This record gives sequence, structure tokens and C-alpha cells, in this order.
Amino acid sequence: MKKHLEAVTSLNSVLWSISPDTPESLQAFGDKAGLGFPLLVDAELETIKKYGILNQEHGTIPHPAVAIVDTKGLVRFFHTDPNYRQRPDPWLILEVLRHLNSE
Repeated sequence: MKKHLEAVTSLNSVLWSISPDTPESLQAFGDKAGLGFPLLVDAELETIKKYGILNQEHGTIPHPAVAIVDTKGLVRFFHTDPNYRQRPDPWLILEVLRHLNSE
């Protein structure tokens, strides 16, 4: 999504990443990767558990997920897969954002 950050922001949307990693490791990762969007810490796994994406087989490692939440706090799109290589196409995410932006 890093490559599509400008398109996301042009649709009145923001992109965040949530991880159980320490603030220091996330900062180092974000700096190295040059992501350009906030990396949020969920050390207590509260958000990760609420979205049901905690990978029980690997302790505190969540399954990768994409959630689009509207301004009212409603989840309008959600994707996760136990296979970390399976991610939704960025164009699908942008299409959902376009649709929500037109409502």
C-alpha cells in the first residue's frame, strides 16, 4: 500500500499499520522502509484480539489483515488470511475507498 498512499489520501482516507512490536522496533522498521504512514503499537494485543487476527500458533504474531473502517467506526471491508502471502489487491482496496467516498 506504500505505493498507493497518495491515492488513499486523495480519497479522504488514512492508512495505519498496527503491530504488537515494541515502539523502538516499529520506529526502526518504519524508518528503514520509508513507509510514510503511522505504525501503531498494540503491545497488549487488544485491537489484534478484537479483530480476531491473533495467530494462536505463533504467540503474539497476528495474521495480516486489512480493515476499512468508516468515520462512524463501522467496519466496511475486512480481509485476513492465515497465509501471510495472501493479501487483497491494492486496487480492490482503492475501489472500496472510492465507493465509500461516493456515498
